Amino acid sequence: MMKYSLICLSKRLAALSMSCVMISLSSVTAVAESDDFIEEVSCPPSIVFMGDSIATGFGLEGYTSSNKSICASYANILSDAFDEALPEEADFSSVNLAQDGLTSTELLESLESGEYDEYIADADAVVVSIGGNDLLGPFLSTFTSSDLDLSDLIDGFMNLDTQLDENLDAFEATLSDIVESISSLSQKDDFTLFIQTLYNPFDDYSISMIADLGEEKIGRLNEIIIDCSQDESLFRVADVATAFDGRAEELTNISDLDIHPNAQGHAEIASVLEPIIESETYTYYDEEAALAAQEAAMQKQLEEENERQQQEQRREKITIAAAIAAAAVAIGAVSVTIFTKRRSRKKK
Repeated sequence: MMKYSLICLSKRLAALSMSCVMISLSSVTAVAESDDFIEEVSCPPSIVFMGDSIATGFGLEGYTSSNKSICASYANILSDAFDEALPEEADFSSVNLAQDGLTSTELLESLESGEYDEYIADADAVVVSIGGNDLLGPFLSTFTSSDLDLSDLIDGFMNLDTQLDENLDAFEATLSDIVESISSLSQKDDFTLFIQTLYNPFDDYSISMIADLGEEKIGRLNEIIIDCSQDESLFRVADVATAFDGRAEELTNISDLDIHPNAQGHAEIASVLEPIIESETYTYYDEEAALAAQEAAMQKQLEEENERQQQEQRREKITIAAAIAAAAVAIGAVSVTIFTKRRSRKKK
């Protein structure tokens, strides 16, 4: 009975010990998910490019609307640079959601529809090029027709001035909504939004009225972007316009009546964006290091528990052996007493 009771006690202690192990292992898991494995970097582990055809890489060699990843666009230049700079554990990702012909109003509609939610939620950085089609589209449709005469040109100029002002008024309101929508979708504490200013492809244009109008209206659009960034402090401005100033012939295809950047222009945009993006601090969770630490901690915990159990088993064996020995002595003593009493009775 005594031996049975000791064995039961041993089993209960073992069960209690295992419960303690499980609780301890749970704490190991919690430690592995702590801030100890959050690494800081200067390149965003996840970046999203949004906006219009300036961001898609339209017009570049290798570009197609169904595959924007082959051409030498600034989005691809930056993605390659960040991917190379970041450690493999950062699990770099890049998505280009830009669409040819997109206006600011259409971008806002896409944001409000939930189309981009999952991409922005996980992004460390979002880079936006928008406003070009709000202004440059009307420019080209007005002045690039092959059958324009002087009268048409004057009429188009007068109508365009009014149309562009209306578009700029709408852009000012829409931009704030775009910024608010993107910022509200982000789930990263270190998220940063970057918005590019719009370069003037008409700065050396042969028709002076177009060059002057472009400078005025595109200048106002860029003022709206800069003012919005100062008022709301929700995004950083990438001043592409200044980098392109006086270099339209060199950096765009305007000589072919195409306002888009050429390969050199995309490289220039990348050189503007890269230092601004890298001036921010981003983080990533080093899952591999966390798992390795968790496994090491669990192994150590199990080894320590195994050693404790072995010690408990040794103590239990000693206790049982001592109990058996004590029981044997007690039985022996009882036997001697009985034997002595029997002898005393026989003598009588």
